[in-house]
Amino acid sequence: MREREWISLAALILALIARLGWADETPGASLKAIEAKQAAERERFGRELQQLQKAGAPQQAAFDRYLRELGKNVEDALALARAHPDDSSAFDALKFVIRTNRAGPGDATARALRMMLDRGDDRRPGQGDYLATVALTLFQYPDAETLLRRILDRNPNRDDRAAACYWLAQHLSLQARVVRALRERPEDQKAYERYTAAAPISQFVREKDPEALEKASEALLERVAREFANVRLFDRHRPMGEIARGELFALRNLTIGKTAPEIDGRDHEGRPFRLSETRGKVVVLTFCGNWCGACVAMYPQERALLEKYKDRPFTIVSVDTDDDVETLRKSIALKQITWRCWWDGGVDGPITTGWGIVGFPSIFVLDRQGVIRYKDVRGDDLDRAIASLLDERESATAPPR
Repeated sequence: MREREWISLAALILALIARLGWADETPGASLKAIEAKQAAERERFGRELQQLQKAGAPQQAAFDRYLRELGKNVEDALALARAHPDDSSAFDALKFVIRTNRAGPGDATARALRMMLDRGDDRRPGQGDYLATVALTLFQYPDAETLLRRILDRNPNRDDRAAACYWLAQHLSLQARVVRALRERPEDQKAYERYTAAAPISQFVREKDPEALEKASEALLERVAREFANVRLFDRHRPMGEIARGELFALRNLTIGKTAPEIDGRDHEGRPFRLSETRGKVVVLTFCGNWCGACVAMYPQERALLEKYKDRPFTIVSVDTDDDVETLRKSIALKQITWRCWWDGGVDGPITTGWGIVGFPSIFVLDRQGVIRYKDVRGDDLDRAIASLLDERESATAPPR
């Protein structure tokens, strides 16, 4: 069900529950009322934010109201879980808190994690639908890693153990990336100091070993490919073995200094298209999609870069992950995208899966020999990377004076 359809249905459920007085009958009905209130509040906030943005009006008061309502809803869910510990809806209520509150505000998520661990919820079936949130938004929370490890070690359901194994690998890999980034730019640590319910960020950065984290993540992906190859994540079309093998391929072959592997696919018109056709040019290769706001936000800069370097050996190519090729064709027809793209048929497409892409946009800057020289640089850093490679090549080939 599409998100907008769910939001409308949630609002209807909320009104029906209020009219019929179901909220006090069962914990499950109470949880549905809480979820419906949150969905309705999210829809209201979205409309208000759009209106304020159009009017150029201040938005802080709207954010504050939304966060107050969010806080009420997650506290109600925590109270429900405490009051009905033996009911299956208690586990669902804690998952709701984690998915909705994520890393903040406040300590609601930390309390939900602790309740899960104290009550042995790691043994329950039905883990897969919130573990991505645990892995990718709670890197600074020690209990998040503990929960993933316990599910992997103790859950009787193979699919849940498989999901925990995969998401623990992502969790450790993210920790390694964050530690490296914050050691390079310690001033950015301030952005994480507000998560007072988590481990202090300075301690986290000081104590974590990124190389050990990366090795542990790689070992977990190998375990996924070995033990859980035929399992499918609840929101992915390809089996986990194929996904893990792609990510292992990325770890071993898509590092800076390696020659980018061949991409052999078709563009939006179905014409064959190979990455090697761009050899001899500096190339920005992106994995993107119109479903991805950050990807679409890059389009104006990419168009500007093509115009800026139109007389030099430079090009942009993209692997488009929209589900429908017509979405890509429309972007090209409207000249939002002015460069050639492979259409990969979704985020589980063969090129994207084979390259082990897990974040969007993913950006690779290749030199004229096809060697990966920069990864995931954006904004002015991307422009500087292109300029340096163009100047590097032209200086190397210029005749002596």
